[in-house]
Amino acid sequence: MRMSDSKPLGALSGHPYYRVGYPWRDGTVDPGSGVASLVRPFEEKERFGEDVRENVAPWLRESHPDAVLSTYTGVRRLVPGRVDRLKGDTLFCDRPDERKRCLGRHAVAVTTDLKGKPVGEPKVIRDARIGNGSLRLPPPRAPEVVARPREGGPYRPEERQGARRRRCGVGPGPHTAQ
Repeated sequence: MRMSDSKPLGALSGHPYYRVGYPWRDGTVDPGSGVASLVRPFEEKERFGEDVRENVAPWLRESHPDAVLSTYTGVRRLVPGRVDRLKGDTLFCDRPDERKRCLGRHAVAVTTDLKGKPVGEPKVIRDARIGNGSLRLPPPRAPEVVARPREGGPYRPEERQGARRRRCGVGPGPHTAQ
């Protein structure tokens, strides 16, 4: 199912929903390697990002007292096997630049609950961005796939390298009425 038409996407944008991406090659999808994420309406996503930053800031300031968090928060991937845990990154700078802004040179990888509270220990990723260029964050890790036979021959992990990722919506996400 391809969810790129504006009508289905518009219908989904009013409430949270799950999205799953699968690598595919030559028209064949490897279902054991999907990455699921939670897509939220804009205002809810912004509130969630603020909550994540508010909860990560005290932890970050313990080791980086002058650090300034960016407004970017990319915490949206579901932890494999869980629907109540999200993982991703929020960006920070060692200190703001001369214009008192922070695009985010470094990142904090974090796992949170659905309210934005960290679960487990966050991890600092240094030099996630060089200058004002694009981000160089580690790619999302798909769940480990056990070798298994399939139609057309045995599964080979090297086939996943260079594979494109196809995304599709898979239904409504959690209702987070407050």
